[in-house]
Amino acid sequence: MIGFFGFFGFFLAVLSRDLRVMARGSGSATLFALSALLALALARAPDAAPEDPGLIWLIILLTLLPAMDRLFAEEIADGACALIMTLPAPLEFFILAKLLARWIAAQPLLLAAALFSLSLGSSFSQSAALYFCLLPGALAAILLGGLPAALTARLSRAGALTAFLTAPFFLPLLIFGSAASRLSWDLLFSAPSFLLLLALLCLSLALAPIAAAAALRNALA
Repeated sequence: MIGFFGFFGFFLAVLSRDLRVMARGSGSATLFALSALLALALARAPDAAPEDPGLIWLIILLTLLPAMDRLFAEEIADGACALIMTLPAPLEFFILAKLLARWIAAQPLLLAAALFSLSLGSSFSQSAALYFCLLPGALAAILLGGLPAALTARLSRAGALTAFLTAPFFLPLLIFGSAASRLSWDLLFSAPSFLLLLALLCLSLALAPIAAAAALRNALA
């Protein structure tokens, strides 16, 4: 048995490794999102009404989809997953660290989306509300996307299938996140849509790593 510091060290090791990998290979998805946001800003007429934040949410969620593709492929290919399953540290720690790394790597994109909303007619208060909605929404989306990624972990070309399985999980986040992002800062934290978004985050944080670990064990059996 290993203690708390052993679990925490294992978690940090996986997290830091995946952050380095994401820093080297996530440029194309980020470029897609920034290009789409820039196109929205340039296409908007100066006297037009503010753009619906649902468009920004849709762009962000579509950008997060490629991060789920072949999430565990490298570890399965080199046998690391099979080795990790023999360690005292739970497989859920490994999965949670990999998913959290993708959320941390997405922080510049979330901030850029909130800043771009200013050029789409949003006030500073609405842009701040959008950012604080995207923070839990993006984390919940990545956590929920871990299950389809685990289910398709052994498939060689599972990008389209992973996206197809992940999209239904993103739909409630898109609905509640868009509704909450339309509010101003002073109304955000008591809004039912924002509270439902936080509830989805808590539910996904509690259940998604467990479900993904079970699916990964089944895929490696």
